[in-house]
Parts: sequence; C-alpha cells; structure tokens
Amino acid sequence: MSSKVVSSTRRCLLAGSIAAVCFMLLFRLAASVPTKVESAASSGMIRYDAGGSAVSKGNAVAGVVLPDTIALGPLPASLQGAEPEVELITDAEGHLLPDYDLMVLFDFYLGALEEEPLETVLARLHLALAAQLEGQALAEAKDLLGRYVDYRIGLAELETQATLSADGSFDADNLQARLQDIQALRASLFDGEELQAFFQLDEVQDQFVVQQLAISYDTTLSPGERSEALAALEQQLPQPIRELRQQVHQNADLYSKAEAMREAGASAEAIFQERAAVHGEAIAADLAKLDEERAQWRARMDAYAVERQRLLQSGLSAADQQAAIDALRAGRFSELEQLEVRAFESEL
Repeated sequence: MSSKVVSSTRRCLLAGSIAAVCFMLLFRLAASVPTKVESAASSGMIRYDAGGSAVSKGNAVAGVVLPDTIALGPLPASLQGAEPEVELITDAEGHLLPDYDLMVLFDFYLGALEEEPLETVLARLHLALAAQLEGQALAEAKDLLGRYVDYRIGLAELETQATLSADGSFDADNLQARLQDIQALRASLFDGEELQAFFQLDEVQDQFVVQQLAISYDTTLSPGERSEALAALEQQLPQPIRELRQQVHQNADLYSKAEAMREAGASAEAIFQERAAVHGEAIAADLAKLDEERAQWRARMDAYAVERQRLLQSGLSAADQQAAIDALRAGRFSELEQLEVRAFESEL
C-alpha cells in the first residue's frame, strides 16, 4: 500500500464525512499535473550523473545517450527523509516486471509537482529508475512512466465533482459510473499485467466505498440491518486493507480525543504530551503537523467562503458572478486544491 494512499485515506476518514471519503475515492491519484507534457521530458531525454547533477552533452544514463541536461538540487522539503524503499525487478530476459513498488516510486516524486517543475520531477524519476535498471528494462520503465503521467493527466481532465441527490446525499450509481470512466482510462493506457500490479488493491477499495455508500443510504434497511450489512462488507476486504482501515480508525479516535481536549481549553503542548505518552513522540509530532495543516486549510477555506459569499450577493449577472468566483478560486488555490474546493463548495 503506497504512502500516498495511506495518507489520503487517513486524512479523509479523519474528516468524518461520507463526502470526504468520496473525494478521496475520486481524486486519490489526481495531482496537479500540467495538461500537456513536453515530449523531450516524458520520453527520457534528460541526463544526470549519479549525484543528481546535470551532466554535459554526450554522457549517458545506463548506456543511452540523452541530449538534454538539467540541474537537480536537493529534494523538496516535503520529500526529504521520506524516500520509499522500493525494489524494481526484471525477469530472466531483462524485461521490466511491473510491480506496486514502481507506482509507489512514481507517486513519491510526482507528489512534489506543486514544489518544482514537471521536468525536474521527471529528471529525479529517471535518475531513480537508472539507479536500479538498465538497458531494455530502463527503457520500459521510462515508457511506463510516460503512460502513468498521461493517466494522471487523464484523471485531472475527467469530470470530477460527484453528483448529489436532492436530499444532499451522494448518488452511488453516479459514483459507480465515474469509477467505470477511471477504469476505462486505465485500460486504455496499461496492459493486464500493469493494471493488476498498479490498481488491483485500489479497485477493491473503490468498489468497497461504492457499496458502503449504497448500504448507508438504503432507506429500506433498519439501523441494525445496516450495521450488519456494513460489517459483512468489511469482512470481504483483503486482510491488508482491513488492517489499514483499522489503523485509520485508530487515528480518527486520536483526532476526536484531541478535538475534545482542544474544546476544553487544552494547549497544543498538552495535546502533544498526551499523544506522546500513548504513541511516542514521533507519531505525536506527525499528528501535530497534521493539526497545523488542517488549521491552515480551514483558515484559507473560511476566508474564501467569505469572499465567495460577497460575490454571490454582489448583484452581478450569473455569468459574471461565476467568472468572478472562478477567478477568486484560481487566485487562492493550486490546481489540485481547486478540485477539493469545488467538491465541497455546496457546503460553504
């Protein structure tokens, strides 16, 4: 299970709403990728030495001469010390064997797209691939990377806001249709072996959430029947996913307890000490950072909501009003953040 998926799942379940879970489901892999990728960058035409610095024209990575150069500095702060321990594997004939570790590696570096240009991200990825692969396997990995970036771009281009029914609940049928669109996109870019390696667990989780929503909003079920159906559905999940969900729920309990302490007037230091006493200082520090990020996000959303409401009451025509709101959103949030803001604007 990739750290990105774990982190996204944890954040969404901590939010405590079906809407958050659905947002995670639809956008788990949709990062702020530019809509076009320069062909030279995506096809492997970038060169570096083993330390990540630019090399002169005529040198090569794994024996392949690549004409362009790019200077790489240190990793972005968000990635430092978090490099995934992955092992890329080949068969007896030197062909790349697709594996979940490869997607973990892709997602790790692509997660820095808000901090450095795509060309630099791809340069780091090519270097990481060349550290473990060579020749045919390296070429196949770079080709797979190009298609994976195309996949991420395709996700960003899909219609992204899940439709709500008249009573404000999510439409499970609509969500299922959107999942089918995502599956069709995957099938257009990856072969069967790649699909299984990259997305098998994700698709299990996706279908679980759709079925969970259907049960949660089934008005024909009594509370007891609903609880039984949800418990039975949970037991159908593979063991690794059940363990992850248990960890997520434990984190949710930690968050609820911290919120209760905060409402009672406890200081950030008191909350840290309480967490550290039970879970250790490392986890307490991570949770404190998450608290800070959540507070910053809430403040930004509150400020945006005030300005958006002002525009809604401005008397502008519907078209001018929407254009003004779009401009406000674009000026305050990154491309990825705008997806999340749009998904929750109905709640503002």
